[in-house]
Amino acid sequence: MKRKRTSVFCVLALLAVLLPVPARADMGPKPSMTIHVENPPSGIYYLDLLVPGEAPDELFDNQDWNDLSEAQMDAEIITNLRTAARDAGGEGTWHLAMLDGTLLPMYGEIQSTDDTFRYDYHGVPDEFRIVLATKTGAQTAEGFWKDLETSLRTLKTDYIDIYQFHNPAFCPKPGGEDGLYDAALEAKKQGKIRHISITNHRLAVAHEAIDSGLYETLQFPFSYLAGEQEMELVRKCRETNMGFIAMKGMAGGLIRDGFTAAAWMAQQDGVVPIWGVQRESELDQFLQCIREGVELTDERKATIERDRKELCGEFCRGCGYCMPCPAGIEINQCARMSLMLRRAPAAAWLTEEWQQKMHQIENCRHCGHCMSKCPYGLNTPELLQANYKDYWEVLAASKAEK
Repeated sequence: MKRKRTSVFCVLALLAVLLPVPARADMGPKPSMTIHVENPPSGIYYLDLLVPGEAPDELFDNQDWNDLSEAQMDAEIITNLRTAARDAGGEGTWHLAMLDGTLLPMYGEIQSTDDTFRYDYHGVPDEFRIVLATKTGAQTAEGFWKDLETSLRTLKTDYIDIYQFHNPAFCPKPGGEDGLYDAALEAKKQGKIRHISITNHRLAVAHEAIDSGLYETLQFPFSYLAGEQEMELVRKCRETNMGFIAMKGMAGGLIRDGFTAAAWMAQQDGVVPIWGVQRESELDQFLQCIREGVELTDERKATIERDRKELCGEFCRGCGYCMPCPAGIEINQCARMSLMLRRAPAAAWLTEEWQQKMHQIENCRHCGHCMSKCPYGLNTPELLQANYKDYWEVLAASKAEK
């Protein structure tokens, strides 16, 4: 028996169990995965997922294994699988996922090319389901199809679970001159996408998308810095049975404690976060929260209140939609420099490199390009000037302390 652990969420068991007949996949559409196996055994073997916990004998004994029309599983196969389930766990801490959430065992046809295996299966427990979500910023039907085919090719898949119109200035609808929603309907009819969704930074467009009933999920900036307007979007999505995906769960890097962010987000019913991880330490925190859970303690509540007071009002989220700047200013950092200086070790922002970048603000043309692109309606040139002034004051104070 060989066992291989892969990725963050899945633990794969590579079981060298010789079967009297090859395992076969069920009929019809099914999920699949491609797995790279090092030093695979030469014989036929069973490939399955491992899930935490011990598998009781009842999981095997209470099933009628011989009701499968395409893959009759005899007593020898069941004995092999029972033994493998016990051996794979290491003192019963893991068991095969074949019976979790399904009356049938997980089985499939393994198609191999060298040491890469395409494994089609069924009966996957929810905790192992992988949802493919991506987006298109296309403004026309032609651009939509081009982006979709690129995503399918790049992701090496036949379909996308959640395909999102990304931050359009309007809400695409059937029959629109842009042709976007009609193209999405056709792609869904062809089986290339399963759910039509939308992302946005504009409250008006977000509300229109929810009210239209045309979309299955909304992705919108949402963190514990959110105000009543964002909370209203979440409530409306929940009331209309529409999924809500929290974009920028760390507020573009302004939130520094992943545990506190995760504890607050866990309290938001019907919300799935996209954290926007910028540091490996943040990833470690989120993984720990998944493994062990996280509690919204009084200390973390105090952190949230402190951050809300410090970060209230208009501030740059660092989304970068204003870029590139005609004057070469790195707006998505320079326009929020005052916050970064106080929420991270200041020394990292006071280097010669960053001093040169802040000097670029002197070249601002006040052309309005950044303001026209800002999804939050900020007066970006004013923010740049305020952050410029504060930056040199902080730098001077830093030098005086040395």
